[in-house]
Amino acid sequence: MSSKLIKIFFFFILALTLFNLISSFRPPRQIVLGQQVDLENQKAFWEDMIFKYPTYRQAWEELAKVEEKLGNTKEAQEAADTAKQISPNSP
Repeated sequence: MSSKLIKIFFFFILALTLFNLISSFRPPRQIVLGQQVDLENQKAFWEDMIFKYPTYRQAWEELAKVEEKLGNTKEAQEAADTAKQISPNSP
């Protein structure tokens, strides 16, 4: 009886280890709908701010952060580059 329990326990540990290993190869967590809507609202806000104040460096930086969170790597880099062009000496 105890050897059967040991085999079951070993199988359980093996299955759990495999599950964790497979989980580690998953892509980053997906954005749920509520977060997606919130990020889209933030994006619209910063785009509106940039439309009104095109040389507002912080707006470009915030837009870059939002674009990155949305997974828009190219757009995030473009916004970050624009912020850097506006104020090259800023950190």
